[in-house]
Amino acid sequence: MECTPKLRQLICEGRWSKIRVPENRPEYVMVRENGEEEQFVAFSYWLVQRVVAANCKEAWDVYRAFFRPREMASYVRYMPLRMLNYLKDDLLKESYWTLYYLSYRRGDQTEMDWFLSEGADINEIHTSLHRGVICSSSTLLLYYVKRCIYYHNRNPLECEKHITMIEYLLEHGADPLLENRLGVSPLGWLRDVSLTDVNEAIVRRMLEMLERWE
Repeated sequence: MECTPKLRQLICEGRWSKIRVPENRPEYVMVRENGEEEQFVAFSYWLVQRVVAANCKEAWDVYRAFFRPREMASYVRYMPLRMLNYLKDDLLKESYWTLYYLSYRRGDQTEMDWFLSEGADINEIHTSLHRGVICSSSTLLLYYVKRCIYYHNRNPLECEKHITMIEYLLEHGADPLLENRLGVSPLGWLRDVSLTDVNEAIVRRMLEMLERWE
């Protein structure tokens, strides 16, 4: 949803203290002018860009009030380290998604190192449910193992990036034997993959990597 012109002007002027996100209506913001509050529909990706550019606590507080931790995590790759640190407690509630999006950040693992040093769980299991039924369940290591197989013949360069991330995760404590909510582990999944002329080399390469940490 786009910001209205008045709200957009306040944000562009950096008047973050005028903006309040009500607890019971997080899809709206309240703007206080001349002692009265006016309600506005918010926000677009444009706002996230402005929050990051503002680089101040007043803007970050608006961001924190509006977005849930899962939604915050989806934008971490755009945040400076100071903002990441300010939102740390919220982001630690979503270690899987925060690490997932940080891993896309310009190939630079500095922020991932920092987040893990702050107590992020590299083995957190993310599970999606639909009407009480598990649709997907994965650790970050299992995700990258699967993606590596997927990209092996489609985009070798992307596959190599995933190999680098797999090595990073293993070196930082990712467990190749940890089972997800469906009873599948990264190593177990690899051992069950049907070998073909297309994927045999990459499967054996990853098996060798994971078995070193078994």
